[in-house]
Parts: sequence; C-alpha cells; structure tokens
Amino acid sequence: MDRYRIPALIDRGTWNALQQRFSERAQPTRSDRPRRYLLSGLLTCERCGSRLVVTSKPPRCACGTFLNGGRAACRVDATARLDVVESAILQPRKSELLSLEAVEKFCSLIREWHQRENEDREAVADLNGALQGNNVEAARAALRSLVGNIPVFQTGRQLAARLTMNPAAPDA
Repeated sequence: MDRYRIPALIDRGTWNALQQRFSERAQPTRSDRPRRYLLSGLLTCERCGSRLVVTSKPPRCACGTFLNGGRAACRVDATARLDVVESAILQPRKSELLSLEAVEKFCSLIREWHQRENEDREAVADLNGALQGNNVEAARAALRSLVGNIPVFQTGRQLAARLTMNPAAPDA
C-alpha cells in the first residue's frame, strides 16, 4: 500500500483552512435563494421538458434548452411576456380562491381550527390537573383527547382542494 502513497503538497492545517474558505465562499444552492419570479422553476417546455427561464427586458419566458443550445437542442424558439404568462396562470386561481364559496369554506376551516385550539387548551388543563392529582386514567383520557385533535398533514394540493371545493381532488 505504501508504494502508491503520494506525498502531500500542503500540510493538513493549510488544507483544512482552505476547505473552510471554500465552504464560506460557496454559492448557495438554488433552493437556498429566494425566487426572483413567482413561477420560477415551475414551468417547463412542452417539447423538451426543460425549464422555462426568464430572460431579457421586459421579462419574457423561454425554453432554457433553446437559449443554451439553439434550435438543434430544442425547436421551441417562441417566447412569451412574463406578465402575460403569470396573468394567464394566476388569474383563474385568484378568482377561485376569492369566490364567495371559497371564502366561506376558509372561514369555516378557521372556525374549526379555533374550536380545536380551545378544546386542546381544555385538554391540556385537564391533563395538568390529572398529573398533579396523580390520576392516571384522567391523564390518559386527556392525552387521547389531545392526540385526536392533531390535524392530519395535508399537501398544498389537498388544502387547495378543500378551499376550492374541488370534488376531483384527493381527500385529506
């Protein structure tokens, strides 16, 4: 094994100091940076599947593969104004979310969550009382009440479906 050993060009301390400097200067990953545009990373080219990127002034959406590789990489050379794309995608969602039915459903959910919060406070008070009184059965009952009020995790799609009353969406 020693015959393949290559002598170090720098000592271990210098190596560690350089590694520290590199990590401090490293660019944050894309997920660490805030999005500049609302739909960044969400739109793709229908032909090649590449992400659409925002380019030029005024901002326009275009296929990233076409921009980097030309017509040989992707034949979709069309662009669309960013404000038109955002409006076409977001305006229908805004209308759905601000409909009277959706607002009423949202208010109903808020009331439901508020009621659960009050029930949880009561159950915590019951639990504290049971624990202070060494009443094991009452403590178990209070814990069951608390665990029963923990909401099931919902994906954004499930929550949006509940808010817009979309019957085709998955149940919570």
